Amino acid sequence: MSSLLRNVLLALAALVFSVAALELGVRIALPPPQVVELAADSAPAADSALAPAEVELSERVDEPAGIFLETPAGRRLRPNTRAVVKNHYLCQCTTEIRTNSLGYRNRELAPKTRPRVLVLGDSITFADYVPEEQSWVRRVEALSEATPRPLETVNAGVWAIGLADEVGILLETGLRTEPDAVLLGWYLNDVQPSPGLRMLRVPPSLEWSWLARYVFRGVSVLRTRFSVPAGSAVPHETLQAWRERTAERFPPAGRASHATVGGFNQLIQELFFDWGSAWSDDAWAHMRPYFRELRRQAELHDFQLLVLAFPVIDQIQADFVHDYPQQQLRRVAEELDVPMLDLLPPLRAAHAEWVAAGRDPARRLYYDWCHQTPLGNELIAGWVHDFLQQQLRD
Repeated sequence: MSSLLRNVLLALAALVFSVAALELGVRIALPPPQVVELAADSAPAADSALAPAEVELSERVDEPAGIFLETPAGRRLRPNTRAVVKNHYLCQCTTEIRTNSLGYRNRELAPKTRPRVLVLGDSITFADYVPEEQSWVRRVEALSEATPRPLETVNAGVWAIGLADEVGILLETGLRTEPDAVLLGWYLNDVQPSPGLRMLRVPPSLEWSWLARYVFRGVSVLRTRFSVPAGSAVPHETLQAWRERTAERFPPAGRASHATVGGFNQLIQELFFDWGSAWSDDAWAHMRPYFRELRRQAELHDFQLLVLAFPVIDQIQADFVHDYPQQQLRRVAEELDVPMLDLLPPLRAAHAEWVAAGRDPARRLYYDWCHQTPLGNELIAGWVHDFLQQQLRD
């Protein structure tokens, strides 16, 4: 055996041993990677005009991609579908997602017997990382049962969508629900579809490997976290111009963090293609027509329009208030005579209370920068319920 061949074999053996050691280390140190199982719902509504989804229970993917439909109008949920998310990457739990014939994470709708609130929003509203009964949308309904005016909440949220998609869902299917009120769950990146987490598919031959799944997930995070969203409604050059103008208004300084105003402004720049765009005046000019269209639809179809503002966790944790997006949203809401609930003040108050008590509020309230734990959903549901009861017409 030549020395070259011997060296090649030794290198291959070392590589195999290293990969095996890494695989073992990942399995010891990390939780199992996320797996999603999909199936057509076994019991769609009898009067549904939509066919069940043609998916197999054995289909395995790294994100619940099979439950989404990429339509010419934007991302929607596949109707009449059941997905079981095992080892969800946020909660490390198992959750179930069932969609009705309208493509909502919601039970099938029956004739109205109480005020109906249609909730539009993104992944914070969709809340696939908690069981449906623990989502803030469903908790609001549960809280209302003990009041003189019980409500019916309808969850029309979809993961990684923006304001244009939310208007589209209202026009396509939302008006068919005959809502008495439409609650828009607005988040800081709603100027366009969110970058979310566009997962790279693990090759079937490597699906057994936890290491491969975590590597592909890490690459996906790096690819999407700081990039322009796929299917972006705003050209990259335009976003860059918005970003530069935002830096002039909110000058970055030092390391990106919520510890200082300059550091927060650096966060805005680094995450501009996600939630940082909410500090851009240009982004607000882009969003205003969609808010006006929602208001117009409210007048045409006689429902109340309400707005709910979700913050990013850095706004909650900062020792200072950096709420320019909420100020802008409030200005729009006042111009259109639309009631608004800003969740930043109560969440900052809860955070401060827990810090004073020596507890870790970030881990209690949020799984990451914007998605709430069951406790976070519970707190938000209480504030939203009180807001709805105060604002809804008799």
